[in-house]
Amino acid sequence: MQFLSRAASARETLSKEVASSVVLQYGITESFSLGISGKYMIDQDYQTVQSGIAFAGDPGKSSHNQGFYDVGFQLGLRILGTRTEEWFVNLDLGFLPGIVDSNNFLFTTPNNQFLSRLIAGKDNGSWSMGVQANVQYYAPSVHDKGDEKNNQVLSSSLLFTQIDSDSLYVRLSAGAVKFLDSRSNENAVMKQFFPAAQTEFGIPFSNTCVLSARMTYVAGAEGEIAVGGFNARLTARPFIAGSLSLLTRF
Repeated sequence: MQFLSRAASARETLSKEVASSVVLQYGITESFSLGISGKYMIDQDYQTVQSGIAFAGDPGKSSHNQGFYDVGFQLGLRILGTRTEEWFVNLDLGFLPGIVDSNNFLFTTPNNQFLSRLIAGKDNGSWSMGVQANVQYYAPSVHDKGDEKNNQVLSSSLLFTQIDSDSLYVRLSAGAVKFLDSRSNENAVMKQFFPAAQTEFGIPFSNTCVLSARMTYVAGAEGEIAVGGFNARLTARPFIAGSLSLLTRF
């Protein structure tokens, strides 16, 4: 998410993304898998408009960005439930090495990232429901010149329901995004909860290969901070992202 400002002094930012990803998993056992993954930003439309004395001489910027990012490794554990119509608990862990990008794309980061995702719910055969919790930690990096993500912790919690058929599944999710680190909680905007919603459609070609499309929406928020001794109105405009993913399990 990108954060912006607005008021007597104001900054407004809009960020939209279309990305693709590939995940390759190798099943060691029925309950344990290892994998690699990578993403490609098809298009990121990023715009910032600034006004007021706090941003004098800096009207903002606009850019379109493309490139590879978030190439990393995954470990998957099925803690509970290996069959249909059972309660299930899945734990996924990930590591994404930092990328030092001379083009300074907004979607890459020099910080190593550590990811965890816990999914728990009930499989009812043709449909399922549950809860998903995600935590993402950005480790300190000397290449993070703006010190923007060092020790940043981003979390999200979502309730979901999924409907399955032989040729298609649909998953609907709703919840919130929250920054957990102390520095983010000193920021008038970043310390807030951001309501979020997600819609995902998937086509299983087999028991081991799934193509899916996902649309994500994270609501905006507002707050005031001091910039160069002047008050400024910060606004986080809604974040919208679309992605196309291919998952293959061996």
